Amino acid sequence: MKKALCLTLCLIFTLALLLAALPAMAQGDKLVLLDEGGVYLEVTSVEMKDDMLRYNVIVENNTGCEINIRFTDARADGAEVDGVGIFGVEDGDETDEYFFFRPADGDGMDVLEDAENISFTIEVRDDDSRDMLLTVPFSLPIEAFAAVSTPDFPTDAQPTPAPQVLLTIPDGSYGEWEYVDGDMLRMRVTVENTSPARAVEAFEIYMYAVNAWDEPIYGENYVYYETMETLVEPFETTFSAWVSMPDASEISRVYAGIHRVRYDNGDIVEADPVVYSYWDLR
Repeated sequence: MKKALCLTLCLIFTLALLLAALPAMAQGDKLVLLDEGGVYLEVTSVEMKDDMLRYNVIVENNTGCEINIRFTDARADGAEVDGVGIFGVEDGDETDEYFFFRPADGDGMDVLEDAENISFTIEVRDDDSRDMLLTVPFSLPIEAFAAVSTPDFPTDAQPTPAPQVLLTIPDGSYGEWEYVDGDMLRMRVTVENTSPARAVEAFEIYMYAVNAWDEPIYGENYVYYETMETLVEPFETTFSAWVSMPDASEISRVYAGIHRVRYDNGDIVEADPVVYSYWDLR
């Protein structure tokens, strides 16, 4: 009797050790993608929506700087897909966020729905300096993610088509201007990349001015413009280049709008028409 009891206890103990050695995902526990370098990234649920494979996560940043988390070189069973990351995570933050994968241009959702494995590289960068802090490759079965999925999001929502030029001058954009020698005005404004997927590598801004009677100072449809080559990450806000205009003493209001952008995938898109915002200088 004692011998049988001892054998049973040994089997239970061995089984417990085996279970403890299983990955957390197989036990339905935490699925932790990152826990190093001051960055913690834990998947809480996963859902396959009609246009994306979305991962809801908890992210903690204790790196000492604001960070961006990107998901690059993403492939579903070898087919290239777009990975959309998490941007502007401030130091000391612990928050709920999400990242997702979606089919590349020209592909259907079946690229993700029919795939068994997904591979990607997590890149963590300092938001200010762009220095790389972490680079971690992953290759994981998609069905394993589904095991921890507890979707509680509406499934009847339809995606809203976005305009082509996703770099905008947002409501409440901050404008700076100064008067310089030669009756010249120079001005710049804040712009925002509203694309969830594409960084902007360069953009061209138009400006024109009117007098106190709302008459164009430089003639109908005449604008001044500048091109700025700078990386504007998704959901990031930055200043435009300075645009210089003459006849500063006559200027009462300045209009500004984004004319065209170049995205990080090489696409160049022009606004038609240009959407303008304005600032009253007097």
